[in-house]
Amino acid sequence: PGGVGAVTITKSITIQCDLTTVGLLVAGQNAIVINAGVNDTVVLSGLDFEGIGQGLSGVRILQAGNVVIRNSSICGFGTSGISFEPVNTGISLTVENVTIVDGGVGIRVVPQANVAATFSVNNVLVSNNGSAGLIVASATNTNLKGTVTSSLFTGNSGDGIVIGTSSVPSPLQLLIKDTVVNGNQIGLLATGAATLVQVSGSKIAHNGTGLSVSSGASLTSFGDNVVVDNGVNGSFTGSIVKK
Repeated sequence: PGGVGAVTITKSITIQCDLTTVGLLVAGQNAIVINAGVNDTVVLSGLDFEGIGQGLSGVRILQAGNVVIRNSSICGFGTSGISFEPVNTGISLTVENVTIVDGGVGIRVVPQANVAATFSVNNVLVSNNGSAGLIVASATNTNLKGTVTSSLFTGNSGDGIVIGTSSVPSPLQLLIKDTVVNGNQIGLLATGAATLVQVSGSKIAHNGTGLSVSSGASLTSFGDNVVVDNGVNGSFTGSIVKK
């Protein structure tokens, strides 16, 4: 237990503090930077990140094989709570039971060019951030697949979830399931011809605009979503029959 400063991780490691209190307090820098080997696994569990409005990112991920962030809270980071910007292909990120509040972007998923990556966001609260709750963007020749389940994106000054491709379309697939997106500028924003978003069992409500689609993106529903009480509800581009 106790308080610590910034950390750079360069190898496989587990930092687990679920049964006690460990706080990372930083200003003007990233709290944890992960720049490990391409086959390394990094697990962060039970940490409290505090950027006091001046920190950059709570966790910035550059290179690893597998990164797990769980049972943690991230507050007050002006750039992002979690920034997943890998340079190596085959990397995966899991974010589970994490709260991200009072920062810039909640979670950024922005792999570099020529990178294939996967990510999973489960049971996450992203609230009261100055920009978007979740930004997912592909670059040139990337292949990006992800899931968002049982999470809440609420009260962010920008958009709830933004999914888009670069000017050079690269495959980007996202499944959103059992998730609430409310009180944001736009609930779900999908853009780009190579963007495929599927939504199931979710509620999009009380946003300025509920659903926004542009540039040939696909935003499809399994038919069990609720889109209601937005300034403009918007619409899905199609539907999928459950099997």
